[in-house]
This record gives sequence, C-alpha cells and structure tokens, in this order.
Amino acid sequence: MTAPILPRLIAPSACLCLFLALPSGLGAASLQEAINQASAPSQDPKVQAASPSATEDSTITAKAAEATVRHLASKDFRGRRAGSRSGGKAASWVAQQLLTLELEPGNKGSWFQEFPLPHDTMGRNVIGILSPTKPVEDYIVIGCHHDGQGSLGDKGYKPSADDNASGVAAMLMLAEHFGKLRDKLKVNLAFVSFDGEELGLIGSRYFVAREVLPVDRIRFMMVFDLLGGRFFPWDEPRLFVMGSEYSHEVRSIADARSKKQPMQVDLLGTYVLEPVGALSARSDYAAFRKARIPYLFLSTATPWYYHTIHDTPDVVDYDLVAKNTRYAASVLLDLASQDARPGFIRKPETDIREARIMLRGVQGYLDHAKEIRLPEKGQKAFAKHKARLEKILTQGKIGSRDARSLQQALVACFRWVSYTKNYKK
Repeated sequence: MTAPILPRLIAPSACLCLFLALPSGLGAASLQEAINQASAPSQDPKVQAASPSATEDSTITAKAAEATVRHLASKDFRGRRAGSRSGGKAASWVAQQLLTLELEPGNKGSWFQEFPLPHDTMGRNVIGILSPTKPVEDYIVIGCHHDGQGSLGDKGYKPSADDNASGVAAMLMLAEHFGKLRDKLKVNLAFVSFDGEELGLIGSRYFVAREVLPVDRIRFMMVFDLLGGRFFPWDEPRLFVMGSEYSHEVRSIADARSKKQPMQVDLLGTYVLEPVGALSARSDYAAFRKARIPYLFLSTATPWYYHTIHDTPDVVDYDLVAKNTRYAASVLLDLASQDARPGFIRKPETDIREARIMLRGVQGYLDHAKEIRLPEKGQKAFAKHKARLEKILTQGKIGSRDARSLQQALVACFRWVSYTKNYKK
C-alpha cells in the first residue's frame, strides 16, 4: 500500500522515491508463457501445500486467503516489485486465477493493460470482467494492487504479504463468490489488480486516464490494501472503511452492513489519512475519486511490520481477512443488485464518530505506554492529542480547523507505530 491503510496513508509516501533501476518487464509475446510459469506449483513445500488448488473450498475462507498470500509472498515472486520480472510473474499468476474462475479478459480481449514505469520498465494491470446473466452497460470496479516492495538482492526480499497479497486474496475470493451470483447482478463486475501502486499509484491512475472501462459507466469502486493486521495490536480486530463520506447511498449501506459483522467496522473520513490533501492519497482510490466515482477503501491499516522484511505470511490474520472480505461482499451485493447508481458528494462533511475513532487510538498508546516502552516525548505528544480530541467531542462537531487535529493524531500513531511491536498479549 502506498497507502493502506491507516499509517501508510498518513506518512509521506516512501514509495515515490523508489524509482530504482528495475529489470525490464516481459515482452507481450511471452505473456502466456509467463502465465504458465507463474501458475506452476511452488518449489517451497510449505507454499505448495497451501496453493489454491489444494484448498477444499476457496470461497471467502481463511484457508483460501492463506493459500493466495503464501503463494504470492513466497521466494518465487521475490517481493513482486513493479517493473521487475517477478512483478510481471505475479501479474500473470493473477490473470491465470481469473481465467480459472471463468471471467473474461477486460482490455479488448487481453487480461493486461501495460503502461510505462521509470527506467524503461513496464507495469501490468490485470483486468477480468464478470458479467450478469442479463447484459448491462455499467460497472463496479473491485480492486487491489499486486506489486510489493521487491528484492533486496543478496539480502533477500520483502515478502509484502499483508501489503498487499492479502488484498489480492480478497479480490480473488470475491471473483469466485460473485461467479455464483450472476443472476443477482445488475452491473458488470470488473476485478482489477493494479501494478505500480508502490511507486505512486501509477497503475490505477493509468487505468482511469486511459478509460479501459468508460469512466462514466463506472458506478462505484472498492479497493483493498492490507486486510490482515492490527494497527493497534492491543485492540480488538477491526476494519477501517474510508470513502463513504462521498456518497449518501454508499454510506447508508456500509453503515448498515457494519452493524452485522463479527469484527468492529469503523467508517472513517478519507481526509484523516491525507494531511496535505489529495496529493497524499494513500491507495488506488485516488484516481477514481478524482473522476467523481464513489468508492470505499478497506484496510486494517499499517502495523509495525509495514514495508519491512517482517511482512511475512505468518503475521497475517487469515480469519480476519476472510471476515473483512465477507463484509465487502455484503456491501458489494447491495450496490450491485440496485438499479440506481449511487451519487457523489463533491464536498463531504465530517462525522463526529471520526474523532471517537482517533481518540481510541491515542488512548491506546497512553494505556500501553509502559508496556511498549514509549518514550516520554511520545507520551507527552499523545496526551496533547487526547486533550484536543476530547475538546472536539465535547463541542459535538468537527470544525474545519479541528480536522487538522484528527490528521495530526493519526500522524502521531504512525510515527510511534514501531514501538507497538513490543506489545505482548
């Protein structure tokens, strides 16, 4: 995630400076060969045992989620950096899964949309279309990004398991899930795995700009970025859902469905993640929002292992990935079975619940300061944020200046997130 999810959405993106010299991508003529190679069983016994073909039921289950994450985070893909050979291999593998699920290629008969990356390399979005039983013109885009942090040369690689193999797992499970519900759909579902997200949201921007799908026919977009972790490790499992502030219809559905989930679902204004405005957008929703397409950005935020070698398959909570994906499925079905398209609000309002969410995060750092060995400087900072948030809650509304306080509180959470690895249950 250049941004998934909470923490990452806040900190200045390190991804923007990753324009490193990467190996050239695969040529178009070798795409089918790459698909065949990428879908071959891994040589790693642990990964091979968990491959998707070995699962008994791959429809929104922890087992199915784990199979995808372990496969994509294995040494065979070397961290999936955009523009690298392993990144192209990951795109080919995703395309193979969509083919197996009987989707149709979404770019004029091709599964791929290629686009230029720095240093003469190529990125590769993957696009599959699931059509309802009755032909329609509108679309809902269900997206994730498959690129990761990549290789460290002789020192290994960053597996990029939660960021964002977990998002790919959700997308693939939803493709299989809705393949059984075609008769309920009143829109086409476009399943899109973006490339180049970690280099600055390049793939999703290119997708919208080149109108692979007519932008005016896209009703809604949902994107997944980090679905299997805990931003606050002492907290109960929870999912952050951002973007509902841009559509009354979307918020109504997202809110109603959140009350029926086994985990906590927090609706949070996207502005909290963007301390310098749209330029600091943290994930692939950005280009769709700019095109005034309603969206939801789902994430469990960026834990201490974010963008490190420690983002391995073993840190991912696969039960949580499955629960989050089921929530997504319920929201998507509500939107995809409607005749009307949701509206878009150009200037959304804030919600006092957002202040409560941030206060809970700040209070958690203070409650566990000794346990995580939080320095005095950090404790003082969180105490100040707590006072500001409590003042906002007392007044009962979030003013234009108050919004900055929420952003600063989240920035503080991200700044000190590395200390949370000391937390012991």
